[in-house]
Amino acid sequence: MKIVKEVDTEEEQKPERLDTFVAQNCEGRFSRASVAKLITQGRVSLNGDVARSKAVKVVSGDVVEVDYDDPVASEDLKILFENDDEIVVSKPAGMLSHAKGPISGEVSVADWLQPRTTDLDANRSGIVHRLDRATSGVMILAKNPKSKSWLMKQFSDRNVHKKYLAIIEGVPEQKRFKIDMPIGRNPKKLTTFYVTESGREAQTEVEVISTNGKDSLVLLSPKTGRTHQLRVHMWANGWPILGDPFYNEEFKDGEDLMLHALSLNIQTSDKVWNEFRAPLPSYFLAKLNKLGLEY
Repeated sequence: MKIVKEVDTEEEQKPERLDTFVAQNCEGRFSRASVAKLITQGRVSLNGDVARSKAVKVVSGDVVEVDYDDPVASEDLKILFENDDEIVVSKPAGMLSHAKGPISGEVSVADWLQPRTTDLDANRSGIVHRLDRATSGVMILAKNPKSKSWLMKQFSDRNVHKKYLAIIEGVPEQKRFKIDMPIGRNPKKLTTFYVTESGREAQTEVEVISTNGKDSLVLLSPKTGRTHQLRVHMWANGWPILGDPFYNEEFKDGEDLMLHALSLNIQTSDKVWNEFRAPLPSYFLAKLNKLGLEY
């Protein structure tokens, strides 16, 4: 999509930086950091020419054009709860929680959140926990530093209760059990993790909801928050999650990861305990139906 803005300032006003002008005159769509990304990508033009610097000055009469990716549609990123300090959303699969570096052309949850926050860093904004790109489900986001500190402390102290639904290959022998296996980064493939004695403590409670004799629907409750924890714990025990490109050898391009952050139990800034739940996405429900798994 494109936005075209004409600079209209009083004659005595000093020239304004391009990134400041765009951030302040595009209805809160962009932070200065996100404008800088767009300029680096050559997607901001000044008077018909591609802008080369975020610090270039604009004056009255200049025309600024911004070419940007439309933020996630409301039907994709649903608001489940909102007050003055927090927003709880249901993140769609395929969307990053926050940018991986200072320059990214993708719209992340942090980008969507930035215009709704006060005094928070633009890159990670009010992100207090994250979901993998391929994982859908509930996330709680902070609107201000005080809320961010309060929420992050609960995650750090392990006072937050999280539950995920996953469809796995195989059938665990026990209906309810706990996995206690340390996890570390895989030195042979740094984008993945594996179970290793030298890793960090990782614990997951598992409950089998239903099975068809070949695949199973399980409820996973992580007690720690290691990267890829649920995916690694399932894979390491011989039950890889369907659609996992890293830990399932049967993965085929185009498959959806069958892992969904179902619920989050946490105290909001008013010190009230709340349980927030994200509905299952349509592709997850379709897979359950196809496999004959009850939920």
